[in-house]
Amino acid sequence: MRGPTKTIPERGLALLRNRTEEQHSAAWRMGIPTEARIPPQARIDMADVMEAADALVSHDGDTNQLDDGFLLFLYIPLLLLFSTKRGGAGGRRKWERRFRLFWEGEWELLLREGADFAPKSTETTPAIHPTPAHPTHDTATQRAFMTAKRLVEPGEFTRAAKKLDSTPVAPATEETYAKLQALHLSRNTPVIKPNVNVEPEAFDVSPKMLAKALRSAAKGAAPGPFGWRFEYLLGYLNLSKHGLRQGEERIPFPKIIRRLLSAKLPQLVTKLLGTANLMALTKGHGKFYGEPAELWYRLADGRVRTILSQQGTQQGDPAGPFLFCLALQPVLKAIQASFPCALIQAFMNDITPGVDESEADGVVDKAEEELQTISLKLARKKSKAYGPHWTDSEPPPDDLLPGFEREGLSGEGIDILGGATGTDSYVANRLQSVLDSHRPLIERLRAFAHEQRQDSSLLFRSCAVPRLYYWLPESAKEKLLEKLPETEVPTLAKLLEGRTKPRLQHDLTAGLMCIEADALLDEFGEESRGRARLRSCRGPGASGWLTTVPAHSGLRFTNEDFVTCCRLRIGATQHPSLASDFCSCGTQLDPYGDHLLCCGTGNERIWRHDLLCKEWRRIIRSVQIAVDREVNLAHLGVYPATNDPDGKRIDLYWVEEEKGMLGDVTIAHPTRPDPFTNRHHAATNRQNGAEDGKALHNAADRKHSNECNRA
Repeated sequence: MRGPTKTIPERGLALLRNRTEEQHSAAWRMGIPTEARIPPQARIDMADVMEAADALVSHDGDTNQLDDGFLLFLYIPLLLLFSTKRGGAGGRRKWERRFRLFWEGEWELLLREGADFAPKSTETTPAIHPTPAHPTHDTATQRAFMTAKRLVEPGEFTRAAKKLDSTPVAPATEETYAKLQALHLSRNTPVIKPNVNVEPEAFDVSPKMLAKALRSAAKGAAPGPFGWRFEYLLGYLNLSKHGLRQGEERIPFPKIIRRLLSAKLPQLVTKLLGTANLMALTKGHGKFYGEPAELWYRLADGRVRTILSQQGTQQGDPAGPFLFCLALQPVLKAIQASFPCALIQAFMNDITPGVDESEADGVVDKAEEELQTISLKLARKKSKAYGPHWTDSEPPPDDLLPGFEREGLSGEGIDILGGATGTDSYVANRLQSVLDSHRPLIERLRAFAHEQRQDSSLLFRSCAVPRLYYWLPESAKEKLLEKLPETEVPTLAKLLEGRTKPRLQHDLTAGLMCIEADALLDEFGEESRGRARLRSCRGPGASGWLTTVPAHSGLRFTNEDFVTCCRLRIGATQHPSLASDFCSCGTQLDPYGDHLLCCGTGNERIWRHDLLCKEWRRIIRSVQIAVDREVNLAHLGVYPATNDPDGKRIDLYWVEEEKGMLGDVTIAHPTRPDPFTNRHHAATNRQNGAEDGKALHNAADRKHSNECNRA
């Protein structure tokens, strides 16, 4: 538990109060980088600063006054969290010095030191030397690979795939600045503000909900304009858990969050948050966007350009989609009331009516009329229509749907909610175009595999495979309908009656895959290696090591090891040299590598055993539990010394809740290489091919039985 809240030095606060608004903005425009990871002791010291700053915030302050708490909140990253050039003991001393200077009020010195880390120029980048065995990539691609590898380690697969799939950042030049400025055109803001006399109620967000949002935030995300990162707030959240009851949360900066939710932020804070694209915060009491937001753009030489973003600032309102749908609902109901036999539906601003051709003009005219009531204009030139009966010989009438482009009236097909509907050729072309748009990611993953095969496999499985479903032919639909009754999911009739089932898509996919797996299993004989391998692949946790997030070195494969494991998983032969090599026991190796994983004389089983023991020990120690290796069972009192002359040992021993726990690692391989010439191998394959995960269960039962009998 930490002590009472400390007092912020008045000398430092006076320094910040005397700065002008222009000096404040200049400090944040410097773009001083902040550390993504700070040491444990610095996190504790940081929590003290955060609590002391929040204590200075008034509950209901004047929005025209920037009180000390908000002022310090904006400056904390610039004072304490800027980059450090040293790690280890030297780094710890630097962090201790920063916090000591902070509590002594030497904030001007800290600001000068932080300014030294401001980017001066980004025109030159360190050279990256390619590995001779791998193909040479350009610097941007190589950096994308490095970033993707860093994002895969904490499990940020989607962000890693986006990094590989994204185009390189445009150079920070005057030309790029001019293009960016052209996207933010000036416009005349309305002079008539809506007359709103009702004071809106403040949002009420529970600490539990805020804590959940913090814990689910993207790791490694870029900092905001002031240098704040999610990791700093999450560090406080985890530290404050001690001493709280189950389900309670103590969030950082509770007063600042309360003022934020009640729309009572100081004007300078509101303006700067608008710079961070939180555009909704730039509205006044009448919910009117009265001022443009500033967009800061840093050139390669370090100069900062400011663009006043006036056009389309409302796009940044988090409540915009909900408010739009709320206003559109009466419009849809009015159209439906006028045409009760029509299908009227919409997804956001995409209105999709389905009507008879004779009513098409009336529906469009009615939609245009109703949309004007909420100040929206129907763009007829961008609208499209599809008539299955339209052909080249019988095209749509010339007077149908005036204002529509003739190319927009099609008898081939149309896209509804991103899905193609129409003729087979139209659907095939649309699916192919979607597939072509995903091809760059697949090509990047192929190139990335030369650097990191494990990471590339994880990204391909989680991000690319779902996109490849577009390759499924139309015959897959017929196959689905044929096998759907065999699955253990509700029939379509029950689903249409409203009898929903949680995780329906997951269960449906799993059921269909199980049917395919059973059909494949029937192709192998009872004593075959293939049947035993498939049964093992369907066991609990099978091949989990291939899809585990490489969060630390113990879960990281080399490229050669990963390829070997994948070959084992799919039943492919290993390197051709195995067939002509011999084990240390004198046996010729088989092409699948089975003998290496079964032989008690060779080193492969021992190496795998020791590696797993080491990894389990690391996992247990990571939760602050001491664990010992190779402990003599006689010393633990499990065996009498007279009955155990060999001095049997247990792999792992630890104490949990005052009880001694014994852990033993056993290596079990389910398949044998030559069942046709070796009856023992045939019997082993037949036994392990009897049910899913049989080899694993047999090894566990054998270990428990032997050790219990000895004890």
